[in-house]
Amino acid sequence: MNIINNLRLLNSKERYFLFTAATDNPNLNLGQKFINEINATIGIKIPKNHFVAIDYHLDWLYAAITVDITSDSIEHDNPYNTMQGNQEDIDLLIAFEKEDKTVIILIEAKCFGSWTNKQINSKIDRLNLIFETKTNNIVKPYFMLMSPKESKNLKVINGKRWFDIDGKPFWMKLNVPALKMVSRISKTNNKWKIIDR
Repeated sequence: MNIINNLRLLNSKERYFLFTAATDNPNLNLGQKFINEINATIGIKIPKNHFVAIDYHLDWLYAAITVDITSDSIEHDNPYNTMQGNQEDIDLLIAFEKEDKTVIILIEAKCFGSWTNKQINSKIDRLNLIFETKTNNIVKPYFMLMSPKESKNLKVINGKRWFDIDGKPFWMKLNVPALKMVSRISKTNNKWKIIDR
């Protein structure tokens, strides 16, 4: 079973194909500066030959590490509700082969505000379901957060295997310029103005 090929075959987000066409970057290769920052953050070396996807559904991820997408057509049991049939996704997925494992780096980004404990623990619970499969000895997952400021006081339950050695999330700074936003300013929605975000 080729997990990278499985991930590629299930990657069906229009945004991905639109972006790769618009940027003449059919494989959506990562920039070297970004690679260097990830390498320094989680202590792993991302090779030049890597797979990248955006807004990757967690149902697709589970299928990709569980069955051979190219030949599998049978019905599968879903005893732990791992396959949830919803739109829950990961913002950026990076995958590559290293020795006898497939490394999968999952990145959640937030430009404004901060994560809540409920949000993070819900995602961690789902990832635990996905990776606690018969394939957990051939997949090495990493989970990290990106935002302009590091979220403080996150209390992660049952998530140490996705986090750094102190039980805190791996985190990388996401540079976001000063932006504006449209705000409705009346209860009847008949007035609006531009404000700082």
